[in-house]
Amino acid sequence: MLCRLIIRSAQFLSYTDIEEIRLIRYNLLMGSLETYLYAVDTAGITEDDELYKKALAQVSESRRKKTLKIRDISGRRCSLAAELLTRHAITDLGVPWPGGLETEDGGRPYLKGTAGIHISISHSGSMVICSVSERETGCDIEQIKEGRSGRKIAERFFTEAEQEFAGDDTLKFYRIWTLKESFLKVTGLGLALPLCDFSIEVSDREGGEADISVIQHVDANSYIFREFQDFPGYCCSVCTAGSDICKDVRRVEFRSLIW
Repeated sequence: MLCRLIIRSAQFLSYTDIEEIRLIRYNLLMGSLETYLYAVDTAGITEDDELYKKALAQVSESRRKKTLKIRDISGRRCSLAAELLTRHAITDLGVPWPGGLETEDGGRPYLKGTAGIHISISHSGSMVICSVSERETGCDIEQIKEGRSGRKIAERFFTEAEQEFAGDDTLKFYRIWTLKESFLKVTGLGLALPLCDFSIEVSDREGGEADISVIQHVDANSYIFREFQDFPGYCCSVCTAGSDICKDVRRVEFRSLIW
């Protein structure tokens, strides 16, 4: 409520005052060192849709060029939503939008000029997600293809313990896959880190969240994982380097991403 009152009062203040209020809001929200997950469903947006045209006009030039190179409309929608959702998440936390996304050599996205803010983006099917944190973060979402056990992929990329956990269970395969992807992203190494060089351990608890940990030799960080069951037909995981992960997803409508 305090954050809402602060933002509502901003319409009567100067630009400098508004920036100070945004900083206060950011400190209120991020002071607990929580990681927040934002999500948007892009289904139903077509090239002839006015929202699509406005979205294309509002992204950075580099994102626009990247989007227009994508052949299918689904991919273009997700490409636009990736930047716009990140913009929404950052400004929702009271941080000024720097104008676009930058990419590290390992492929991890970052925001130029916003030290202390870490982001991760993932999309699959029509869903796009973005995690935001004061610590390194990684997120992954995958659309579940029913009837696919993934055993052959697991034999190639999973450790023996992970293969034993997944078996021929389609959901368990996707759970391990998204957890591993989220860890790859949080380290910033991406696929430079072989998937078999670390192992995800999952211990399911009846009526509660699973206990998840990782056996790894990348660094001495303590990593925290959380799975989200908020997206029917998808599997979603978030990983952070030492900060709690908010259990509530901040879902937004595509139209709310347009300014």
